[in-house]
Amino acid sequence: MKQNVVIWVTAMFLLSLALAGQAARAGTVQLRLAHANAPTEDSMYQVVGLKYKELVEKYSNGEMTVAIFPSGQLGGEEELVSYAKEGSIDFAVASLNQVSNHAPGLEALFLPYMFPDTESMYRTLDGTADYFNEYLPRRANMRIAGYITGGDYGYRQVLSLQPVKNLADLRRLKVRVPANPVMTATFQAFGITPTPIAWGELFNALQTGVVDAFECDVSVLVSARYNEVVKYVTDINYVAQISLLVMSNDTYGRLSPAHKKAIDQATGELNRHMRGKGEEISKQAATVSVKVRFLGKPDDFPEWEKAGRSTWPKFYGRIGDGNEAAGKELVDKVFAASRGK
Repeated sequence: MKQNVVIWVTAMFLLSLALAGQAARAGTVQLRLAHANAPTEDSMYQVVGLKYKELVEKYSNGEMTVAIFPSGQLGGEEELVSYAKEGSIDFAVASLNQVSNHAPGLEALFLPYMFPDTESMYRTLDGTADYFNEYLPRRANMRIAGYITGGDYGYRQVLSLQPVKNLADLRRLKVRVPANPVMTATFQAFGITPTPIAWGELFNALQTGVVDAFECDVSVLVSARYNEVVKYVTDINYVAQISLLVMSNDTYGRLSPAHKKAIDQATGELNRHMRGKGEEISKQAATVSVKVRFLGKPDDFPEWEKAGRSTWPKFYGRIGDGNEAAGKELVDKVFAASRGK
């Protein structure tokens, strides 16, 4: 099986190279965009890819084309971000926590309970855009080509096999948490020891009882079929589900001024489009998951907030690239933006 996967990934790279060669002969610039989600209409990553393809080709008058590689054909999220950083692919769509592994300053955007509501999140993304658009290329050789959020439905919640109505309920469960320092520390502050499981193995782990719960946004109930196994959703709202469309800075640097302008125009329009579309997809996922019970906020929600925010000082040094004062200053900047200050 592993050998077949290697053969498939190699074939996709060869295909992309062939497409690039054809495009070059035709006088166009062929770009490759990859993500790890299914190529369905309820997958935000696929929707982002298709919309960006449309916009890039529109604003470049067909002089640039975008080939989309979904379903992890070229690798998982972690690999795709690394490929974009190295310039092996042109675009990758991935969760913010995957990108921040290469640029820890971005973790200021998903410290637990940073955003009390959707408006504060959007206000912050707008207010800090210039800073992070300069920071990411310098720190990780990538550019932000788009933000993807689920609006009011776009927080990361607890999805479980047993009801979670308070912290005591959570502490009785085995919970899968992504291998990200902020997320791990947050759930440790909640009083549990997170179970690290690869995303591709999680569905089976729930079915077999290896874990009882995980944290994610509700769009995966449909896009990844988790409504077939998940029984409950608890609105802990601990971080906003923000994903990024990142572009290789090497790719951007090779483009002509006209093509860079087309990329910038596509990015601006994509962000406006996805604010409504992301919420629509997440809301629909919740609506059609009729067998899943939505429990609302925990009875002791203030205790979750207090525990989550207690972790912030642990990450000042990491967010500031080793400088705690600089990290705290950035966190304060993000917090101020979220409160409209």
